[in-house]
Amino acid sequence: MRVLVLSDGELNGEIRADRDVISSHLDPQRIQPTIISVSAPADSSELSLRAQFQFDPRALLRLRRIVRESKIELLHGLGARVGPLVSMAGRSTGVPTLITIYRASIPENRLHEATARFRWRLALSGVDRITVPSEGVGRSLAMLLGERERIYVIRPGLQVEEIDPIPSRESLGLPEGAFIVTLAPPDLTPSQDLLDRCDLTLDAVRHLLKRHPEAHLMVLGEGAYLESLRKTAQHYRPALPILWGGNRPNLAEIIASANVYVDFASMEMVSPGIILAAMLGKPIVAPNIPSVAEVIEPNVAGLLVEPKNSAEFAAQINRLIQYDGLSHRLGRVAQRRTQEHYSIDAQSSALVSFYETTIYTRR
Repeated sequence: MRVLVLSDGELNGEIRADRDVISSHLDPQRIQPTIISVSAPADSSELSLRAQFQFDPRALLRLRRIVRESKIELLHGLGARVGPLVSMAGRSTGVPTLITIYRASIPENRLHEATARFRWRLALSGVDRITVPSEGVGRSLAMLLGERERIYVIRPGLQVEEIDPIPSRESLGLPEGAFIVTLAPPDLTPSQDLLDRCDLTLDAVRHLLKRHPEAHLMVLGEGAYLESLRKTAQHYRPALPILWGGNRPNLAEIIASANVYVDFASMEMVSPGIILAAMLGKPIVAPNIPSVAEVIEPNVAGLLVEPKNSAEFAAQINRLIQYDGLSHRLGRVAQRRTQEHYSIDAQSSALVSFYETTIYTRR
């Protein structure tokens, strides 16, 4: 079956991961994918529609021609930004359409919520099916769209090599004592929520230092969250013991060497950092929101806390530092569950079956 996959030129971590799964891990006897960027630069070697804006009619004509000439049987868009283009191409060619949505949040302000509902319904109108990475994202999206019938869950997959033995902190150039790690999502846009998340992170560190003055937090990754956090931290006196790790090639080794992995996200999304830390068997402290609780069962595979309570974050991090037995037990359970439900094999198998079902339903 021939599937055409579209993504925007600006790839976030989730889209990049899905493109890799689709291009390298699907059964080639059943699915033959072609991946196209909607708006890659003209000097890029990647196949592109060269769209200048979201509703570019020339890009739509190019897409329709590719669909017909290549005898495409399914259009799959990665991310909401390509939704209108996929929808219009599907309507004009009769090919079934699918969009993957990675996150969805409902604004607290009623006016902003009404605007968000209009934008989501416009972006996804006419799309046959929608996939999301978790039930939590699905529920939020269903509330914005006013319906749930088209929404299906396909969990993301991650491939992690076992690290044995775990390198010493000294060999990695890391501090001894209480060592906590978080992975910054690279694609959060500047907003009040982002600033609130920065304040939460820094306040949690400040609370933790009261019990563990030797503690350090390392922030891995890049993007708006990391930059905002770095700027906000400059105003704290005395300076907080935060290490800026960036995108290191040995990221998994650093997480494996930590006492605790912590995630401060409050948006409905599946955090790649949480899945990675769980697969490495690390104890996790994270916000108690539906998308996180699907991956980390509270008090069974990790400790989940009230999303905006910095003192509670610090208290649960301290609990895991103090009690090794609890940390090891939670880490083992999280590792076993994520290896079973969030592997590359599980995702690719689910995606192939979903592709086939979507195509056959329209025949």
